[in-house]
This record gives sequence, C-alpha cells and structure tokens, in this order.
Amino acid sequence: MSQYALPLPHAPHYTEENFLIAPCNDIAWRMVTSWPQWQSHALILAGCPGSGKSHLSHIWAAKSGATIVAATAIPEPTNANWLVEDIETLTDYRSLLHLYNFTRENKSSLLMTSSVPAAQLNIPLADLSSRLLATQLATIDAADDAVLAAAMRKQFAGLGREIVEKLLAKQNKPMVAKEIAAAVPRLGHKNVDDTMAAIGRGDLSGYDMLKAMGLTVEASQMRESRRKGTGTKKSDPAHAASVPVRGLSGNMAFTISKETGAVPGERIVGITMPGEGVTIYPIFARALEQFDSQPERWIDLAWDSAASDQKFPARINIVLLNEIGALAQVTQVIGDQGGNIDELQMMARQGVRDFFDLDILLEVHDARHLNDIIAGLRTKNAVSAVSRATG
Repeated sequence: MSQYALPLPHAPHYTEENFLIAPCNDIAWRMVTSWPQWQSHALILAGCPGSGKSHLSHIWAAKSGATIVAATAIPEPTNANWLVEDIETLTDYRSLLHLYNFTRENKSSLLMTSSVPAAQLNIPLADLSSRLLATQLATIDAADDAVLAAAMRKQFAGLGREIVEKLLAKQNKPMVAKEIAAAVPRLGHKNVDDTMAAIGRGDLSGYDMLKAMGLTVEASQMRESRRKGTGTKKSDPAHAASVPVRGLSGNMAFTISKETGAVPGERIVGITMPGEGVTIYPIFARALEQFDSQPERWIDLAWDSAASDQKFPARINIVLLNEIGALAQVTQVIGDQGGNIDELQMMARQGVRDFFDLDILLEVHDARHLNDIIAGLRTKNAVSAVSRATG
C-alpha cells in the first residue's frame, strides 16, 4: 500500500517526558532548558530537519509561555517571550531585527530555530547578521541509528499506551499500572514499554492487552467503530474515546494513506499495520473494505485542534478539457487559495481526445481549505468535473 509519511502524530509528542535525551542533543537540551538563566536574552537552536529541534523548542515555549511564530510571518512584537521557527526561511530581515531589539530592551527572551548555524545564513542586513553571529548557539547533531531506533520505539510505545487507555475508557476502566504490568508476561514480553511499543507498531492489538488483563471483549465491541469513524467535534462523546492526531513533525507512529490523503474536518479511522504503526484513512476510503473482517486492527482516531496549523495531504480527481491553458487554470486556483501540489499526474482517456484525467495530491490545512479549492476549480471553464479521491 502506498503511504504518505505523516509528519505528525499523537497529542503528547512535544512534551518534555517524550523528548529522548541522547549524546547528540544533550548539550543543546541543557542550554535550552537552563532558561531563564541563559547567558543573554536570545538563543539560536540549530539542527537538521528531524533532529528534534522543533520538539525541544516547543518544550521551551510551553515552559516560558512564548508566542510561537514562523520566521516568514513575524508580527509586530509585544512584551512577551518569543519562539521564531526556521529563520533560514527569513525574507523580511528587519522584522526579526526589530523583534530581537524589542525583546532585549523589554528583558524578555527570544529562541530562534534554524537548520544551519548563524554563520551559514548569509543575512544581507548587517545589523541583524552581527546580532545573530553574536547570539549563543545550541546545536543538535545528527542522530545515529541507535538513537533513531530508540526514538521510534518511544513513539510507538506512546501510541500503544494511548490505544490501550482509550480502549479501557470504553470499558469504563482506568489504566492501572499494576494491572498492566501483571498482563505483560501473558503477552510474551518482559516489560511494559516493550508491550506498548508492540501495540503501537501494530504487532499486537490493543484488544490483546485487554484480554490479557482478563477483560471480556466481545466481537461486537471491536466492530463498533468500523466504517463509522469519529465525529470531528469535541462535543461528540466518541471524540473523547479516540486517539488524538495532530500535525506535529517527527512522529513515525502514524502515516496517512497516500491513495486518498486525510485532512482535519474529515472523519478518520486508523488501521494498524504490523511493524509500521497506524495508517490514517478518511472514512470514505474504499481501501477500508479490505479490513472489514479484521475489526481488531481498527483504531478510533480524532483530529486534535493543534492540527489546524499544519498542512495535510488530500488527493483530488479532475476531468480537464484538452485545450491550451487548461492546466494553468488548475494550478492558478490552487496557488491562489494557498494550497501546494505534492504530486500531479495527467492521463489521457483512451479513445477520447477532448478530455484528460488529472490526479493531484494537494497539501491543505483542513477540509474547509480543500473545499474552497474544489469550489474555485469548479468555476473554471476548462474543468469539467472535480471530486475527492476515494482510492
């Protein structure tokens, strides 16, 4: 099955307890978390994509109450602590200079993240360049295979715990550590973390844990959410019993089906894939039919509100007239609406020369954003039809 890696995942991902301290990040960890005893008001945290700098910087933001902004969208500063992400993407250099000076004058703190050290940023504004070069630098080095394996295991274990906790909640039972630990040997594992990681990877079902705890699990209970999905509103009772999904980068426990994509605002379910974790599908995906006879693999999922700041994949199908400028009309609508094109495939219809079929994988914020793009496409003369892909 073709899958789109979800830079995302479940709710506690950016918490301090889920940050894996290792030799590659130990110095950066100590420097960032030493706040408010920094050497000066500002600090730069540098690391390659996937190094954990977003995780660490968000831990600091939560601790300091910082306002979080992208380097490309720095507003007029207020008297607060600030986290500015990805300063290597900066284009309005004066906005960061202004924020830098403002936070220093107001005795507040400024953390900036970057994929490279300040010396490699090539900032054209001399005043800003000199300030960044003089700013204390915390660097996260590239992780080795052992660190990556440990991080992946920790993420799978976290997901496994959430799955078990939500299943127990449906049974009106709390998650009691002693009961969980007593059930572990019955599943062939030596400790709880190994068991939870196996559940998160999909090697074990969450229902296996419930059965090992001596709880009766009826087949009807396992089939309850099948082909139904969870409501998108927090007021929906099923929402509270679902594993939350948010668009936080670096989590390897979730993937989104590339055949359809899935975006906040759409009802979703998860299917455990042995050794891979959970694949997210919109409830209308035809691929779900193949799992109808395996209810133990279905996981109730619900979008977390924090997902709205990210972009997610959504596949659409377009029937396009074969005329000059037709494709340009499509790409212009998507661009004007703030969407991104991740994949585009144009296919000629056999025996039909007047139309083409377009298959496009978009990146959008949510269902409303997607619907705005679809509505815009339908106004174009070259677009004969547009629909959400079902796989």
